[in-house]
Amino acid sequence: MSETFFYFKNIENFSLLTKIVLILSLAFICQPGYSWSLFGYDNFEECLSKEMKGRDMKQESIVSASCRKKYPKLPSFTNKNKFGQINCSFDGKSEFFSVSINSNLIKTYLGDFTILVREEEFIRGENKDKQVFIEPPVGASIVINFYHGAGALQRISANSNGSSLTCYE
Repeated sequence: MSETFFYFKNIENFSLLTKIVLILSLAFICQPGYSWSLFGYDNFEECLSKEMKGRDMKQESIVSASCRKKYPKLPSFTNKNKFGQINCSFDGKSEFFSVSINSNLIKTYLGDFTILVREEEFIRGENKDKQVFIEPPVGASIVINFYHGAGALQRISANSNGSSLTCYE
């Protein structure tokens, strides 16, 4: 044990490469604007707050996107094999409805949407059979972004308006 202590006590025993790595590591970690935690951040807000310290506000969207990838609003659904139920509301209203996601369908009270794309970040489905209960009944598509917990329900037509969605697990 005393040999190990002696080895670290006398820095001249370190190789030149080891000394360089130690000096650069300490210089990098001790930078005033450097915000990193040994255990990471607890949530999106903490990540954004600490990563923005010392940065220009023009970089906020880049930092926000990076933090949102680390702390998505629908975290378990970023796993492409995750199926289940989430709750969504239209345009920020307080009434929520269930959205069920399985291997090939997104089911809502408005109708069923065949999944066209399922990525880590989002899911997109479409109902072209005009079975969606929107006035007038027309085909529609639905997109839900798992990172942002946001989405849209859109009619399938060139001049259609859609509704935004806010979703939670």
